[in-house]
Amino acid sequence: MELHEIASWAVAGGAISSFVHGTARRLAPPPGLGQPWAAHPIPEIITAAISAALASQIDSWPQLLAYIWFTAVGLSLAITDLTVRRLPNALIIPTYPALLALFCIPTATSHSTTPLVRSAASMMATLLTFTALYALAPGQLGGGDVKLSGLVGLVLGWFSWTAAFTGILLAWLLAAFAGVFLRLSRKSQPEGLPLGTFLVVASITTLLANC
Repeated sequence: MELHEIASWAVAGGAISSFVHGTARRLAPPPGLGQPWAAHPIPEIITAAISAALASQIDSWPQLLAYIWFTAVGLSLAITDLTVRRLPNALIIPTYPALLALFCIPTATSHSTTPLVRSAASMMATLLTFTALYALAPGQLGGGDVKLSGLVGLVLGWFSWTAAFTGILLAWLLAAFAGVFLRLSRKSQPEGLPLGTFLVVASITTLLANC
């Protein structure tokens, strides 16, 4: 893409993030306005930067828009999970049909269903795996973590099975490292680690690595 097109996508990403994060703050207000992300446009700036990076590598606008939307939603969910331990359904659930609809556009124009089928299969496999963990290990996962995992599988599955597996594995590794660090520093986490935050960070990292 040309430089002005990349800049336009960066602006669009920031605008989408502003809308999504504003919605997230209304659904799950942070505990205090003293939090840095409650008063400053940190998610918008990060989303704009990631949007520019994605636009420099991806030519398909539906695919690019899907990834930018996922980034905006993901960052808002990560911050919400980190601050109030919530992953609002109002952000997660509508993102499923939105991403699927956007992925259907390049599928129709390229006449190749392989990426879409793999993406949907990855979504289902991830949802089933996390649902099983949720049932077998009560208290270790929240329902929001399960629903968010499906989005991760959906987005990364478009690239490959390897990308989906890598993103999920990286999330668990980050959570494990964080748990070890907290134990060594003797800092307690009575509400548990925010797995949703690690899922988002890992998936966006994997997304950028595969572009």
